[in-house]
Amino acid sequence: MSLLIRDLHKRFKTDDGKDFSALKNINLEITDGEFFTLLGPSGCGKTTLLRIIAGFERPSEGSLYFNGNDISHKAVYERNFPMVFQSYALFPHMSVLENIGYGLKQKGVDKNTINKKVNRIIEMTGLTPNKDKYPHQMSGGQQQRVALARAIVMEPEVMLFDEPLSNLDANLRISMREEIRRIQKDFGITVVYVTHDQEEAMAVSDKIVVMNHGVIEQVGSPIEIYSKPQSEFVANFVGQANILPVSNSGGNISILGVNYKKEIDQNLRKVISRPEFIKIDERGNHTGIITNSTYLGANWNLKVKIKDEEIAILAPIFGNKNFDVDQKISFSFDSNTLHFI
Repeated sequence: MSLLIRDLHKRFKTDDGKDFSALKNINLEITDGEFFTLLGPSGCGKTTLLRIIAGFERPSEGSLYFNGNDISHKAVYERNFPMVFQSYALFPHMSVLENIGYGLKQKGVDKNTINKKVNRIIEMTGLTPNKDKYPHQMSGGQQQRVALARAIVMEPEVMLFDEPLSNLDANLRISMREEIRRIQKDFGITVVYVTHDQEEAMAVSDKIVVMNHGVIEQVGSPIEIYSKPQSEFVANFVGQANILPVSNSGGNISILGVNYKKEIDQNLRKVISRPEFIKIDERGNHTGIITNSTYLGANWNLKVKIKDEEIAILAPIFGNKNFDVDQKISFSFDSNTLHFI
């Protein structure tokens, strides 16, 4: 089973009658049982793409195929792609049991089958103690779990999530994303998930699509996106990154005036180094001055001035060692973690 998106464009009319391209030449393949995340800042087109997959919007150009069938112009009710929203959209006058079984009841499923399916989902999602409660009697996390169960009970072919955790506090977001991932794996559901939260995307995804201004910047696993970003935008959006100029001539690589033994394409002129991969060492081959020092409990977040560049270093705690502003430090890049673009 797969969902294919081919040569998709979406344009809207602005208030002055001009065309605005929300999506440009989108090509993606989402495979069976995959947790597929659309990641990007507000306005990048990720929610528009999700709404097109759901059937709420129609593409201006291009096609969507599910299991080889063109579904580009099928109505929402013709696709078994339920969506879980950031607002839980539960019926306030219905209990958990009634909310979860509502979709099955609307489809004309017999009462006995509804009871069996609903009780099974309630048990698997840990909602048994709350099954007779109403939405106002539950926490935000419990309500989100009900919304999740309501979608799963319909046995979706693809399940869609639109920023589902944005209304929850930080600790609850972490536990709920773990719960969503566990349930997705247990049921083998194909998921398309929208978020602007990089950490959330890294934690739950099999594959991430990083979007920017309606175009795809990069598609890959969380490890690929983080360790081998294909653009400065991806490097800066997913985590913290130092992006430095490289002198690249005749096979000689120089970073901040220091030569490195690396064979790279002659056209590559910048290097990306993550702050946590930089090692502070008295014998390091770079020396700079600390311009900012922030204690974070497990690490020191440092800004270090060297030549005309200011770089970020995430230094692990060493006993009672402090890092002070205007202190001179030496450090080295881990050449195995450098990525050139």
